[in-house]
Amino acid sequence: MSYSTLVTLAELHFEFGLIGIIEFRERCDVAAWVFDLPGFITDPRIEEDEKHEPVADHGDPEPPLASELSESGDQSDASPPGVVHFTYLGWVFTKADPDPYPSTPHGHWQHQNRTWPKMDPYNGRVFNRKQSEAIEKRLSKTELRTLWSDEGFKDFCRGHLVWYMEMFPHHRFRVSKERLFRWPRV
Repeated sequence: MSYSTLVTLAELHFEFGLIGIIEFRERCDVAAWVFDLPGFITDPRIEEDEKHEPVADHGDPEPPLASELSESGDQSDASPPGVVHFTYLGWVFTKADPDPYPSTPHGHWQHQNRTWPKMDPYNGRVFNRKQSEAIEKRLSKTELRTLWSDEGFKDFCRGHLVWYMEMFPHHRFRVSKERLFRWPRV
């Protein structure tokens, strides 16, 4: 099998909605790595810039009040203008994030461009790598309750889900589309 065959298969799978954009990119990266194309990075399974970054402890005994949650149109100079962020306990949620893992939406620790760790706001689980949960960093029930009691966060999630469905109409969500806008009861 050749590089072009692997990429063509990935393109077909993406076109027919069998895989998402993140999986498509991963398949192309791995194909380039396997066939040792010039100018390609080392092993794509390991991200050097994220390799040794520890996850900071966010286990405060009391979560912040809902008024301490922040939403902004352009948080810093590093963010493109018009990008909507929502921040909670150091977790940054970005409206135009095409990555569906571990959930849609999900939070990135302290910066929108940091690949790992990621947090699933529906259940509070934190992942250091794909399929590798950091159980000790999981959000408490009180933290989840505070997050989901904020109307601004619910509006943010609603906007992100609408954007995601428009951009990726073939994406399969964990729940049916009829239940997509029902928020967790914590």
